[in-house]
Amino acid sequence: MATNTLRDRFRILLPAGLAILILAAAAPCAAQLGLPPQFVVETADDWTALFDRNSGWSGADGIYSIPLRSDDRFGAADGQQTLFLFSDTFIGEVDDSGQRTDTVMINNTGALLRGGVPDSAAIEFLFRTDGSGAPASLIVPRTPETGPEDYYWLGDGVVIGRTLHVFGLRIAPAGGIGFASQGVTLISLPLDGPLQEPAQIDTPLFLPDDGVRGDVIFGAGILDNTTAAGSPYADGYIYVYGTQNDPYVKKLVAARVRPETFLDFTTWEYYGDGGWSGDVTDLAELTTRVSSELSVTPMPDGSGRWVLVFQEDAIGRYVSLRVGGSPIGPWSRIHRIYEVPEIQLDPDIYTYNAKAHPHISRPGELLISYNVNTFDFWDHFRYADIYRPRFIRIRVDDGTPLREDAPTEGGPVLAAAPNPFNPRTEVSFRLDEAQPVTVAVYDVAGRMVKSLADGAFPAGSHTLTWDGRDHTGRSCPAGIYFCRLRTATAQSSTALSLVK
Repeated sequence: MATNTLRDRFRILLPAGLAILILAAAAPCAAQLGLPPQFVVETADDWTALFDRNSGWSGADGIYSIPLRSDDRFGAADGQQTLFLFSDTFIGEVDDSGQRTDTVMINNTGALLRGGVPDSAAIEFLFRTDGSGAPASLIVPRTPETGPEDYYWLGDGVVIGRTLHVFGLRIAPAGGIGFASQGVTLISLPLDGPLQEPAQIDTPLFLPDDGVRGDVIFGAGILDNTTAAGSPYADGYIYVYGTQNDPYVKKLVAARVRPETFLDFTTWEYYGDGGWSGDVTDLAELTTRVSSELSVTPMPDGSGRWVLVFQEDAIGRYVSLRVGGSPIGPWSRIHRIYEVPEIQLDPDIYTYNAKAHPHISRPGELLISYNVNTFDFWDHFRYADIYRPRFIRIRVDDGTPLREDAPTEGGPVLAAAPNPFNPRTEVSFRLDEAQPVTVAVYDVAGRMVKSLADGAFPAGSHTLTWDGRDHTGRSCPAGIYFCRLRTATAQSSTALSLVK
């Protein structure tokens, strides 16, 4: 699609230095998930520089990246445009001394980037102007539940078909510079056809503090686990993550929905202690110590694992991750992958909201952002460099495989088709010589589900079938499984996605 065409989609909203850390081996609780033995984290200075600006948009809170052609695969940004979404934003000028002048703060903005390279000539920042020509928020609440002073902080979004859907956290002022969460809105904008105002609907995705648990806010992160998004382990669901904000700790919660019924909240499911159900109040704690913004992404190693990226303890010095066997875990212990340097500059500075951006990551790497802020509001005007996102990237260290169970060089390689599958899939491999072989299916906790083969095989090609049942003949639940082949000298495994 031509650049100016997508720019016009959003015109309706407008008036006519290297740091490295080696991650050590996983703890025993995560070993079965195949956590990488080591990798490095380095600063992504090219992406950080893209948002270091001295005129117009000059810094913001939060940053989500949405692929506008739905393709969220690693490196897929080269063939599409990316919409970035921000919350509180400074609009104005920065002088040669690094101080803000003629600057105002508005509650949300956006940016359109053409392609997958952090090129300042390829990005355009988006916000409104009011009747007097002053900068104004990109999206303003207009729902039946909206209060007179409400505004939006923008959450994550997803493109389904050719419609963009974004979650907006509706905020109201609460004394001085305080604020209070009021609700979660779904904002929808068609990317094709006649220009129109985005639709806004109030959702059930906000639960107020009930005195027993803190409030629950969905929209912290989205995983589009569908074939349309290019997910390698697609199960046909879009996962929407939220946080349960208990005193002193944020806990991860999850919902899921089929893309074809995304707007029908009666079809949404929420993960509770008894599994998936339609009860939004029945929420299980998937893990803890996460941040208000986060991400769940397939590991960039073909292992069938997932990585949850977050700022440890919401506001803290560590960008951290957990590794899991499915989009909802189980999750490993916390792995601190990067200690941010900014907090050493001033005791008022804090960092928060780490998350991954897979489609603008290079193949084999994972690009991660975090935000920098200060408790002293006026420091934003004295030191304009504070308030903007920073980026780091995870990459493999010296060619070390990102998966511990990678096939031995020259050994047999497992392949499965169809995958995802229902009700059965065929697992194939080739042997260069006759030898004993074992092939079995395991769940994400490392428990054997079913043995497919255990005996001598002749040289040549072989195919085995798994019917989605365990060793007792019971049908297995939908999810990610691992098929593992072993010989006396080699091993190989592949992830299987069983859908229902």
